[in-house]
This record gives sequence, structure tokens and C-alpha cells, in this order.
Amino acid sequence: MENTEELIQNRKYAEALNALENHRQLQPDNTEVLSKIGYCLSMTGKINDAEKYFKQASKRCDNAQTWQQYGYILYQLGKLTESIKAIKNAIKLDSKDILNFHQLAFLFSKKGDFEKSLYYIDKAINIEGKAENTGSVDLLIFKAGIYENINKDLALDIYFSLIERFEDDPFSYDKTANIVIDRFNFSKALNNLNSTNSEYNNATLLLRNGHTEKAVKLYKKIIKEDKHCYPAYLGIAQALYEKKFGIVEIEKVNAPVGISELFRNYNQLNDFEKNIINASVAPFANFIGKLNSQNSQFVIVPVDVKLVDYPDNSYLCDKDYQNMPFSTLRGIGGDNGYVGVERLRDILWDIPDNIPFKPACAAHEYAHLVWCLLDSKVISSFKQLYNESKKNNSFISNYSKYNVEEFFAEYYAYYVRMLSTNKPVPDNPVIKLIQSLQD
Repeated sequence: MENTEELIQNRKYAEALNALENHRQLQPDNTEVLSKIGYCLSMTGKINDAEKYFKQASKRCDNAQTWQQYGYILYQLGKLTESIKAIKNAIKLDSKDILNFHQLAFLFSKKGDFEKSLYYIDKAINIEGKAENTGSVDLLIFKAGIYENINKDLALDIYFSLIERFEDDPFSYDKTANIVIDRFNFSKALNNLNSTNSEYNNATLLLRNGHTEKAVKLYKKIIKEDKHCYPAYLGIAQALYEKKFGIVEIEKVNAPVGISELFRNYNQLNDFEKNIINASVAPFANFIGKLNSQNSQFVIVPVDVKLVDYPDNSYLCDKDYQNMPFSTLRGIGGDNGYVGVERLRDILWDIPDNIPFKPACAAHEYAHLVWCLLDSKVISSFKQLYNESKKNNSFISNYSKYNVEEFFAEYYAYYVRMLSTNKPVPDNPVIKLIQSLQD
């Protein structure tokens, strides 16, 4: 079995499966062998086959890790109740493993039982240390996420405490922005690209012109003076993500025909930002004329400008979009696209391929505009690919999981990122379908 363990450690799952099958022939009821076969099958994407072996192993299993892995397999198959039972069995065998309690909290949150989710994440935090003061960042962030569903004030308290401890963590600022947004007085400055707040205005200009370090310092000063200043949180998150990942150069792209008609304030952008827009629409530049003929619009705005602040959208003030009031939305695709000017630089971030986080905001929102022009046959093809990804849990980013429209927009943004940085485009059926639309 030592050789098998080495193969698994080196991710040689096919070879490990051959060796394990030999062991299984000699010991058909050996729970260790059965669970290792299940694990290797799961790592090669054969989730249903993996479940059969874990189920057989669980009949006489007294190993916490096996129950934990079995619970994860059941979750992947959508069997939440059975997954919870498996993780509880793992806890009976090992009551000090933080991951078991974290997993249980996650599963109950998926079921919408936030009280039980909170109970188990607190258990994990208590094992990690002394409650919130010394708990790990991941556990506290998860707890804040639970509170977002039941008590946003308590969620905000956790994010504030994380920012105090880790003042250069972009994720905490990003999450905080989503909660403090309702407490911020939005500006009505729609004739230019900057807010009426002078310091925030200066920080945004610094960020737009690539002076990231200076922008971060000024954003921190603004937050210290007003901890509910929503745009400062989103602005500093952008700057810190850029610092964290680094940036890449994008190709010079000529302005497509009709670009300034569609992007209503395109001419207010600096040359660098114009090129980002050019690159973001270039693969689908063939749709610009059609969008313009339908009087579509795309506006680059400060993050503190509401969708309904723009005069052309005033009629949306009392209307909802998918149970969300338009007045609460900062950006949306469709007939009217919006992007915060601070978000234009997302496309530059040099994010490793193994991170399921692929922002390219202008390209993403432009894809939503194009989606409105696609015929039912094309949409049906994307739905089929989305459902296949859903079945295999093989999404390009976390955001692409939400629905087929986001799936399409994320893949288009990814395609733009590859083209604009002169990287090889992967052989992928979704990308191929997007490429077919360029004609």
C-alpha cells in the first residue's frame, strides 16, 4: 500500500487505481482500499463511481477521513442530507478536526439553515482558538457570510475587525463594500467620471492613472474618516487586488466603428482606458452596429453612481430586476450597460489559472449587451454547455455558476483576456461557440 500512497501523492491516479484493484481482488471488503479507490475515482471526475466505493467502505468504516471524503462526494452529487450525516459520522470519530465542522456549517448554509450553520462554524472557531479574536481568517469570513443572511450589522462588524487586522486584504474590503452600500449617500455627478467627494475623486484619479500605492493610502484615509464610504472600499479592493496579482500589458487595439456612440462617455476616458474598452469589445465588434441601431447604451461611471441616477434610466426608479430594485444596482447588462470607472483595470490583473476568479468587468458587461441580440438557437446551445458544466462542476469561475447569462459573460471575458494579452486560447467548446459568433 505504500507504493499506492506515493502514486496518490504524486497525482498518478490511473496507476494508483490499477494497484488498488489488485489489492481489492485480494481483500474485497478492505475499507482502506475501497475508500482510496473512491478517492482516486473522484479525482478523475468519476463521481458516481466514487460514491459506490465510498458507500461500500462506509458499511464498516471507523476512519474519520473516509467519512469526510464520502461527505464531499455526496455534496458534489447534490445529496445534502446524506452528506450532512456522513460529516457527522466523521465528527463522532474525530471531534477536533476543524474541517469537519467547517464543512458541516457549509452544508447547512446550502440548505438555508443559517442558525445551524452558525452553530457549527462557531464550533470550528472555538477549536481554532478563542472565538472571534484568534479564529482563522477563512472561518471568520465564512461566519460573516452567514450573518449576511440573518444580521448584516454583525457581518459588518466581522469585516471591520478583519480590516483592522489585515489592512491590505482586498477580499475584506470587497465584501464590506457590498454591505455598506445601502448606508452611503450616492452622488449625482453624471457629467464627468468622478465623484463629488474631493478626496475620493483624487484617489480614483490616482488609481485610473496607475498610481496604485498612492491611491491605497488615500482610500485608507477616507475609510478612517468615514467607515461607511462604499466607493472607497470598492476602490481600495480594486487597488489591492492589482497589487496582489500584478498586471500584464494588453495589446494595442484600434477603436471599432461606432464605439463612441455605444459607450456614451467614451471620449472622457484617457487613452489607456479607451484601449481597455477597445480590447473588451473587439471580438464582438460585429455586434456594435446592431446595438447602436437599437439605441443601446453603455456608460462608464464612478462606482458611487446608481443605475437610476442616469436620466435615461429614471423610469426604472420604482421597478425591480429579478427581485432587486434597479435603484440598488450599480451595473447591469442588457439594454443599458454600466461599469464603474474603477473597474476598467480588472482586465490587467495577472491572475493564475488555478484561481476561479477571472474579472474583466467591461468585457463581461458588454457580453450581456450582446446576449440580448442572440437568437434562441444560439442561446439553447449555451444553455446545453452550461448544464454540462453544472453536471461536472467544471466552471471557469465562481461567478459563472449563477446562470447561463453569467456563464456566457464570464467565458467571453476570459476569451478577451487571452486575446488581449496574446496568450493561447484553450480548445474549449464554449470558446468555440463564442468564436463562431464573431462571424
